Amino acid sequence: MFAPRIDSFKFHYSKDEYRLDTKSTKLLDKLYSLLSKIEPCGSDERRTVWIRAERGTLDDYGDYETLRAYGEVSDRKQFEENWRLDYPDEYYYYRLTTVQYKEWRSVFLNGVPVIQINPEKNGWEHDISEFLKWLISEVENVLKLLKKGEYNRYIRETLPYKYRTGVISAKDYWELNPEAEARHFEKLSQEECAEFGKLLDESTLDGENKPFGRIKEMTVNKYLEISKIGYDANKLDGYETKTPLEMYKRHADGRDGGFLDIDPDSPDAFDQWYNIPDKWAISNPSHLWEAVAGSSRTRLHLDVRNDEGGYYLTMSQNVFCCPQEAVRFYIALRNNDIPVYMFGGETIEKYVSGNGKIGVIPCFEEPWEYYYGGFEDRDVGEFINLPDEPSGELIEKISWEIIPEVRLLGEQ
Repeated sequence: MFAPRIDSFKFHYSKDEYRLDTKSTKLLDKLYSLLSKIEPCGSDERRTVWIRAERGTLDDYGDYETLRAYGEVSDRKQFEENWRLDYPDEYYYYRLTTVQYKEWRSVFLNGVPVIQINPEKNGWEHDISEFLKWLISEVENVLKLLKKGEYNRYIRETLPYKYRTGVISAKDYWELNPEAEARHFEKLSQEECAEFGKLLDESTLDGENKPFGRIKEMTVNKYLEISKIGYDANKLDGYETKTPLEMYKRHADGRDGGFLDIDPDSPDAFDQWYNIPDKWAISNPSHLWEAVAGSSRTRLHLDVRNDEGGYYLTMSQNVFCCPQEAVRFYIALRNNDIPVYMFGGETIEKYVSGNGKIGVIPCFEEPWEYYYGGFEDRDVGEFINLPDEPSGELIEKISWEIIPEVRLLGEQ
């Protein structure tokens, strides 16, 4: 099989569980039997190898007459141009991963599940024998190279860098790609970054997750006014005309455990509500203090906390998701003498100021998928794919991760 056909199979068969016909089931058994000769590299009998496919000819790319009939190309020249744009390389590499738990099986190509066998699933049977024959042929080639002791060296020498993972300092990357630096500071100016770093340096109390200063008395309205400072700094929708309460209702999550139902100007009422251990008895508190609603990647928390000195605030936002909103929120509160501590502040500061690192991820993965982390190096705060034609200088500046070695079962 050639790469266009394989990619088409990935597109049509990804993520769904389906049954295999008898022929395909036998071929899948053979694939797993071949791979069982390789040492697992994780739980559930996980095994991973690199395989590849040729680009093929123009005829392997698609049916010209069909594409023209559907209006996707106007003439054969455009058909050929599309082919060269979509498949400029002679070979395309695929990271094949298989897992098995009891009778459940999953096969992944470049992180995409293309076969998922659920023994409890009934339905229409699929004939994917052509695809499985290609996988079997490639795995047999892998086994031959492993037996000769050549597979790992071969992959190290031939796997293109665009399929690999590495780390580069932001400054090194920007030196070679100044337009990336310009885009970065469009979101948050260098002046704002410098102020954020300065305020962070002044904020820590004896190494604890607490700021200097306390608010002696807290009320609902005081919290809303504090939140409005951050809303205004970020120019969130309505900031010019809406009251603190209106802005909170517009932007916060709202599942606040009855927070808005108490006397808004009474410190005693706030104290009593704050100390209720089970706010579920009043109202759903599942997103308490979510001052800016959103997904786990974007929501911003502005928590109220207290100790023997009084009340203070803490902030948190996903440190891998371009947290410019949290930075502006924090700067504005600090400049208004609000005692606030930023969780993950040092990581955020490294990212926004350009003192952190950039993770280079394989071409088949999306940078947004790594916003939960994905790198052991915690200085990595953003993620990129290599350019289509990376310079040799860029390749040299990247610290590339070692490609995990594959071993035959029982090999030392």
